[in-house]
Amino acid sequence: MPRSLREPIGLAYLLARAADTIADTRLIPRDDRLGHLEILRQAGAGELVDVRALARACAPVQTHAAERRLLERVGEALARIEALAPADRHEVRAVLATLTSGMIFDLTRFPGEDTEGTRGDRDARGASTTTCIWLPAASGPSGRRCTSRTGPGSATGRCVR
Repeated sequence: MPRSLREPIGLAYLLARAADTIADTRLIPRDDRLGHLEILRQAGAGELVDVRALARACAPVQTHAAERRLLERVGEALARIEALAPADRHEVRAVLATLTSGMIFDLTRFPGEDTEGTRGDRDARGASTTTCIWLPAASGPSGRRCTSRTGPGSATGRCVR
């Protein structure tokens, strides 16, 4: 890789990894992860926000030392954006904005597991509100929509969300 591209590409990669780690940390409630991703997006865009709270909330729960260290030092990575040449700074910010916006969309649109490891898409009664496609175990008609984990009245096949 050309020397002139090493820092901006490396920096974009590190920030992308930090964002992905935040988005994937299911020990942190989804709403908090959304807030942390928004803070990272804003900081990457050059806005004055406090990323130390993000690091304090996300780093300690990481099981991998490298991810924990990355989140502890994300403020340093963000500060390096300012040292880049203007064109490189623009590109790194664009990459981070695109990635974090996509992650925020995914966490909002596709509810995953909550902090207890159960589906977070439940109504006030605790019933699943997820609509999924039921794929029969054998070939046959196309999948039917269902809202249960076990499928529409059958113990065979699988529910794909």
